[in-house]
Amino acid sequence: MKKLIFIFLIIFSSAAYANPHFTIGSNRYYTFVAYPHDILFWPDKAVFSYYYPQTLPWQGHVTNLSQRPNDTYISNYNYFDFPVPNGYTGDPNSIKSIMRASSYVYQNRFSAGGIWNFNEWGKVYLELGTTQINMEQEVEGVVRNNSTLELIPVTAHTNATRSSYDFQFIYANYLFGNPIGFRAQYQSKNTSAPESEIKYVRNGVETKSNHLTWGWTTTPCSHIFGTSSQKYDAWFLIAYTLFNGGQLDLQMSYEYNNHKSAIRYRSRRELGQTYYWQSSLPDSVPGANFTGTYINDDRYEDEIADDLIRAYSKIPFWKIGDANLGLLFFLQYADRDYNTVSKNRDLNSDPLSSDSENEYTIEVNPWLNYKFGKSYFDFGLLMELSTSVMENSSPRWNNAMGAIENGVIRNSSPYEGGFTPSWESFSQGSNTFFATGFEASTSINITGRFSALASVLLLRKYSFITKEYGSSEIPDGGKEYVFSPTHTRDDYKNETWMAGSIGISYGLGPIQILTTMHLPLAYLLEKNTTLTNNGASLVDLTQRNVWAVQEPVSFRFLVIFGLER
Repeated sequence: MKKLIFIFLIIFSSAAYANPHFTIGSNRYYTFVAYPHDILFWPDKAVFSYYYPQTLPWQGHVTNLSQRPNDTYISNYNYFDFPVPNGYTGDPNSIKSIMRASSYVYQNRFSAGGIWNFNEWGKVYLELGTTQINMEQEVEGVVRNNSTLELIPVTAHTNATRSSYDFQFIYANYLFGNPIGFRAQYQSKNTSAPESEIKYVRNGVETKSNHLTWGWTTTPCSHIFGTSSQKYDAWFLIAYTLFNGGQLDLQMSYEYNNHKSAIRYRSRRELGQTYYWQSSLPDSVPGANFTGTYINDDRYEDEIADDLIRAYSKIPFWKIGDANLGLLFFLQYADRDYNTVSKNRDLNSDPLSSDSENEYTIEVNPWLNYKFGKSYFDFGLLMELSTSVMENSSPRWNNAMGAIENGVIRNSSPYEGGFTPSWESFSQGSNTFFATGFEASTSINITGRFSALASVLLLRKYSFITKEYGSSEIPDGGKEYVFSPTHTRDDYKNETWMAGSIGISYGLGPIQILTTMHLPLAYLLEKNTTLTNNGASLVDLTQRNVWAVQEPVSFRFLVIFGLER
């Protein structure tokens, strides 16, 4: 039997943005993600099964799983016994206030597939996979008003699920004696309605509600229980959207004299029904936020329409002994649209509202590949510059033209209480960032088909975000709407990510086993926000968070069975 050596991809969190590993690495069992033709250098015949369980932090937002109320929310697990108020001399157990809150996403990825070489007809890779996502939030404790010493026992939970199924096909062969490859992948996505309950007792009266909560914290924020001087609070989720749809990826790669190039196109299309909380009581009545239900307007639905195209080329420039050095050139354009549209497809109507973003990205990444025996060392330096233009618009009636004018910049006003909350709306803006860092990975062959694997990743990103708020009006004598900004917010973020992995690859007979432990993804944020009104400063804040774990330790398992004889 021929020797089977198979190492599967290791992926860091998407939160870390750019990752040069797949585009500059020397291990073709990783780089097939960027260059599909690299499967030509894999074993001719094999089947495999892959399992990746992962536990991720969550703040409770059922539409955007990574969203937080704002950047200060860095913990999804709170286990506190609050101290008694200053000056209290009674029994501390009689006014005990505790908080037990945790929110997690349990994500499980499973796939199976095979590789088959049809000789002069080329090589084929097929994979079928599914990803199941379970969201769980559990809250229990006693809220205390530190002024009146009123105690409010509370419990809450949220459960939600998502599922996706994907199919991946890769074909590779030789064209004019050079490797060429093509990849097609489609992923379907489905979202189920969340199930939630919050229950509390106040003045001997129990109140229950299905109003979703998120962002549980030890700092007063929304005062959802209608009391003050408390250190146990959360936000209500006033709306959520259940998206269903799919994503198509098409990719082609070619290699000539060790120059590897590829182009990739990705299209994401999802439609979702949005549900809004509607109280059955006036807002001025106590408990209004706990009496009501989520409703939807079935005439409309939300639409995600994202398109991305990227091209990149890995070019070696120098060879020193067993080491190769070169540059990776990378260009990308992305168009992202979030629209509210009519569900009546027979109507030729424009979106009721549209949030659009156009992004342009360029990278120049120096790299080093060094091979020694059956081992290797890869190093990549990231240098990335990206700029985005953002515009939020909707159609409006134009009296001067006597018709509806499309693409009018929407009216907006800023949040003046501090840093930007995640739900703040703006009219238009821009986002420019520069990212740099490095990734190093190695495989050390110990003996035979036993190898030790390790990698480390450090990235830093500097973002400059400008948002404008104001209104669109038709000026005197004009015929079209003109946007006039009243407020401008300038956000600066300095973000650092650090992660790594260790693992082993071991083969025995036709079986190859790979186990990888991903170390916690650590995150550090320093940020500043300034808000001005026609040049007058309203807000100028700076904050530096402590290091926080964005993703805990996780493991990947891969078993491959070789079919070659």
